Amino acid sequence: MKSLSMMPKSVKIEYCKKMGVILPEMRNRMKVEREIRELQRTTNILIPSGVFNKCVREVINEYTTKLFRLEKDANLALQQAAESFLVSLFQEADMMARHCKRVTILEKDMLLAMRLKSI
Repeated sequence: MKSLSMMPKSVKIEYCKKMGVILPEMRNRMKVEREIRELQRTTNILIPSGVFNKCVREVINEYTTKLFRLEKDANLALQQAAESFLVSLFQEADMMARHCKRVTILEKDMLLAMRLKSI
């Protein structure tokens, strides 16, 4: 049999699966998939609170000159809503990329998802 480095990639992957060997590119993909599954299982907030609060204050200051104070619960509700919106937007963009038989989300996928959500 040829050496492993001389085999075509598809044959090499099948051979390694049969022999129980994990290639480096497969190992990286497995790490990413494990991290995705872990993040999908969690229900905690992933956007750091300080960064989100600063962003909210900047947006409020753009639209008004008055000094606004947000309660902690209101800020938390706003942060959860923003995260939920972003997750759904990325899920739709991912569906569009997979429909085109791609794994990577491109800018056109995100723009189409935003257009369908009427943003």
